[in-house]
Amino acid sequence: MARIKKKISWGAICLVSLFLIAAVLLTAAPYLPFSIPDWRDLGRAVGLYSKAGDSVTFFNVGQGDCTLVQSGNFAALIDTGAAGVIDLPRKLRHMGISSLELVIITHLHDDHMGNLSVLLKQTTVKRVIMGSPISLDDANQSLYQEALDDAADRNVPVEGPRLNEPVAVGNYTIEILGPFQSFAEENNRSLAVRVWDAHSSFLLTGDMQAEAENHLLQFCPERLKADVLKVPHHGSATSSTPAFLKAVSPAYAVFNVFAGSQSLPNTEVLERYRSAGIGIYRTDQNGSITFSYDDQTNRLTGKAEDGVCSTLSTGLKAKRQF
Repeated sequence: MARIKKKISWGAICLVSLFLIAAVLLTAAPYLPFSIPDWRDLGRAVGLYSKAGDSVTFFNVGQGDCTLVQSGNFAALIDTGAAGVIDLPRKLRHMGISSLELVIITHLHDDHMGNLSVLLKQTTVKRVIMGSPISLDDANQSLYQEALDDAADRNVPVEGPRLNEPVAVGNYTIEILGPFQSFAEENNRSLAVRVWDAHSSFLLTGDMQAEAENHLLQFCPERLKADVLKVPHHGSATSSTPAFLKAVSPAYAVFNVFAGSQSLPNTEVLERYRSAGIGIYRTDQNGSITFSYDDQTNRLTGKAEDGVCSTLSTGLKAKRQF
């Protein structure tokens, strides 16, 4: 009898020890240098957490771009930020996202495509859209080739951009508006990506400069209007011409810049947005910013990590819907 009790005691100790180890690992998961499930993942697995509604999130990835479009069980990314700045697969997993319908890379610079390879390795990606290189430096060429190889290893189709071919992601529609011609400068080759649903619209412009902005104004000025503009080229003096701002006429602008930058956003460019009465969000000051639509109030709400919140009445939605 004593021997049986001893076996039971050791068994109980082992079970309790395993439970405590699992609990510690689940709690520490967000802070570990490698990816394992955490409490949120466990909660979602047993149905305690529901999927998010419709939203567009501009992640704080320093001086880089990474935008998440999420609608129910569907999600897409436009750009991935620079490698090492954010653990993007883990970030998505914590948000309940294990699969992406689409990843669009606006242009082939590391602060926009740096996380594409790790994303392909750790997240289910169904489709990638990005351009082909013309003149990249060795580092960006290497990143591009690595992403192509990782996609091929996983049978993920990589497609060149096709203009005016809408892609549905839940309730959102994503469409590439331009450019309509090939530029030699990689920043000007940035894809102009429009995201919209029945209530709100977003324009993402990569790092395009004045030449590419003027090109869009020439070929599709009526398609540029948006409630939210992802500011071109991190607010550089090379971009955000007055004519382009007037055509887009955004209620809000999102500047993707890193904390401590001495040159970005450019002071004159920042004042240009303020003078136009455009609400400003900055990832270096506000952190990540999420825009979502409230059916009860008919308002588009922007919420930032630092607590800044603003709302836009979508009584103007009729004139902004396409």
